[in-house]
Amino acid sequence: MRTTVPAYQVDPDSSWNSKYWQELGSPAGGLFSAPEDFAVLCALMLGSGKWGDVRLLSPATVRMMTSNRLNDLPDLPEPVRRTQPWGLGWRLNHLGMADSWSDLLDRKVFGHTGSAGNVVWMDPRTQGFCIIFTNYLRARAPWRLVHLSNAVAAAFV
Repeated sequence: MRTTVPAYQVDPDSSWNSKYWQELGSPAGGLFSAPEDFAVLCALMLGSGKWGDVRLLSPATVRMMTSNRLNDLPDLPEPVRRTQPWGLGWRLNHLGMADSWSDLLDRKVFGHTGSAGNVVWMDPRTQGFCIIFTNYLRARAPWRLVHLSNAVAAAFV
């Protein structure tokens, strides 16, 4: 397996997998998961807050998390509210933008990306989801993740 890290993280004490990052608890990073575990979260969100027989979130909470909450900020410029929609913790697909997950997915698709090459999105219409976990820096070639995401989205269309 090839690992890609920035030059400043070649030192094992500063890599993404170092104790520092694993214990940081920053909302901007530090989440570690396996695709199998994250799939449970995707199923929970697509199930309106319920997974199997367990309800963790109310349907109203899931709606708030997955609808554009930027409209609640009247001082935010209208083009930002329209083209960069965010719910509570989840970004909504933003068609026609370079960092959209796919033009095959509609605006109700929600998810998240990570700086280390991760993409997760959920489609309420198809009840499908995509989990791509890599360690390739997104900034080096963001189009690669979009191409992978397009391939997954095409399977649901």
